[in-house]
Amino acid sequence: VPAKIRRKIPTLQRGSSGLRLSRFSLSSKCYVLFATCQVLYLIFLCIVILVDQASKLASSFAIAWILCALALLYFVIDGVRREDKFVLWASVSTHTAATGFLVYSAFDEAIRKSMGPKFEGLSLASGIEMSVMEVVLLVSAWQTQKTFGFFVFNRVGANPRLQKLYTTYRIFVSLLKLDFVISLIVCILASLLEDDVVSLALTLIAAGISLAMMIVGLYGVREEQREVVCMFWVFKLFMPGYIAYKLYDLRDDPVFDVLLASGAVSVILRLVLMVYTCKVTYGFGQGLRDEVFIPDVLNTSEGKTIDPGSGWASSPIKSAGCDNEGWISASDESFIAEG
Repeated sequence: VPAKIRRKIPTLQRGSSGLRLSRFSLSSKCYVLFATCQVLYLIFLCIVILVDQASKLASSFAIAWILCALALLYFVIDGVRREDKFVLWASVSTHTAATGFLVYSAFDEAIRKSMGPKFEGLSLASGIEMSVMEVVLLVSAWQTQKTFGFFVFNRVGANPRLQKLYTTYRIFVSLLKLDFVISLIVCILASLLEDDVVSLALTLIAAGISLAMMIVGLYGVREEQREVVCMFWVFKLFMPGYIAYKLYDLRDDPVFDVLLASGAVSVILRLVLMVYTCKVTYGFGQGLRDEVFIPDVLNTSEGKTIDPGSGWASSPIKSAGCDNEGWISASDESFIAEG
């Protein structure tokens, strides 16, 4: 790749690191900066609600949104770092949901009062601020996703089949993470409302099992173990039943609406995850494990660092006359020109 082209493509810069700022475009940096400011502002509002302690509903809402804000920050950084459009727009959608709630609460007297006097005084200003920043985030996210496109190529090369398989795998992993976050929020909300020790213990065990099954699902897909994936698939079908049970058990609680919304999102996300689990399983044995995942393990065991941003260690171009850094050597330029 000529030097003048490498300079124009951040992910092809020589020696680039997965977290080095020089990898990212100006729009990406602005998006991460704006989103981080919004996450801090959401956490500030939640702390204000917790300090007031106006009601059980308000405290439960505040804790849930602190978790959402932290998850939002993670997905913002992960989406930009891995050039994942799905995660990028999922993070924007999360901010849109938060903005919609704040704008709605600014005009709903019952919600404002239930959240405490301090939040009531900030609700209108917060709704306006979040609405303005929503437009800023939409514009910056749109500009950021235009700079995406080289991450998959750097990981699997120019093979269209591997690119399609790896893209499906990336969506599966993103859905897996989102599903775990939503399930964790539902479990934590339910645990805050439990009065007896047994119900609290069961809820915490359910959260631990969700984490374990996320790891199991990821392992099964990367190692292309159909039996492990089937076990993961069957377990995930039981989780909506648990959510339905908790909703029925807490149907008279004031936080029921929050649980209902979280549970509905969790079930819909779970169904989409099941579809992509089938799609990624269908791709087993077509070369993704041998070309991408096994080389990663081999290089890691040899002490080499695999940079997901540059990813040349597993790229087919490495075997086509490249130097130690993954760039086409001078001695091979004549061969390519003749070709």
